Amino acid sequence: MKRLMFITILCAFMAGPTMADIYPFSDTIDFSADGSATFDGTTHDYTAVDCPDDTPFSYTHNLVGLDPPAEAFLDATLYVTHAKNLAGSNSYELWFIADSASQKIGDLSKSQNPNKWVNDQFDVTNLITGSGANWSLQIMVDEEQWNPTISPNGLTMFLAESTVAGNYVPVPAAVVLGILGLGVAGWKLRKFA
Repeated sequence: MKRLMFITILCAFMAGPTMADIYPFSDTIDFSADGSATFDGTTHDYTAVDCPDDTPFSYTHNLVGLDPPAEAFLDATLYVTHAKNLAGSNSYELWFIADSASQKIGDLSKSQNPNKWVNDQFDVTNLITGSGANWSLQIMVDEEQWNPTISPNGLTMFLAESTVAGNYVPVPAAVVLGILGLGVAGWKLRKFA
């Protein structure tokens, strides 16, 4: 009987993660400090990003209060909406996205000549840090190169929106653990009564 109970509990713990629910999450930052611009009939509020003296523009996605708390992220995608990026044409500029450790995530697409709003996507699943209900993703936007004869401090890009979205697996529910614990306690009380 002990062996049967042990095997039942072991199977319940092993099956728990595979039967876990998957929860979506999303966090959006709207940048609107410097105005509004319309390109190709699409209007966005924006923050003008210029990185003089190689100082990157930084921001943080705070995934606070996840309910239920997260154990692990299955997938996470960063969506960045921007305009006025020459994207390295004639070595004018090449804006890129990096994490808090300056690990390059990827280049932003060309969004100038003609000006247009572009939405780039980056996989950031392994870059989200934290635990339980509080996680974060730190992002830096910077210029990699530019032509100093045209603009000594680099060129300005419009940053409109940044969204991180995906799916996560929650921490195992305390209810399931409690039921298993009460079941074992009840079984032991009946056995030794």
